[in-house]
Amino acid sequence: MADADIWDPGAYPRWAYPRTRALLDLPSHIDQPAPRLVVDLGCGPGNTTELMSDRWPDALVIGIDNSPSMIEATRPRQRPGRLEFRAGDLRDWDPGERVDVILANAVLQFHPAT
Repeated sequence: MADADIWDPGAYPRWAYPRTRALLDLPSHIDQPAPRLVVDLGCGPGNTTELMSDRWPDALVIGIDNSPSMIEATRPRQRPGRLEFRAGDLRDWDPGERVDVILANAVLQFHPAT
């Protein structure tokens, strides 16, 4: 987990369209017609994670973020067993099972190399 939570979920709506524009089209190009498990690493407030859940309604979609305020912002989007959010650090992430689709939009460039 991050030592200091520098992410502001309230700032995301200001840039919602530029951040999600590619994701409005991208899922239709992923050759995975019926994934069982989809993971969004660095999910932020969960808006793009929710798009993945809408795209694959039969999959379990999990968003993971290391920011407590971002995870708190996902609470209204939670749909247990279908759309879930968890606190976690990418450096420690271990799926523990096969993941069919991984989304890592705007996360790797913010992740410190270790």
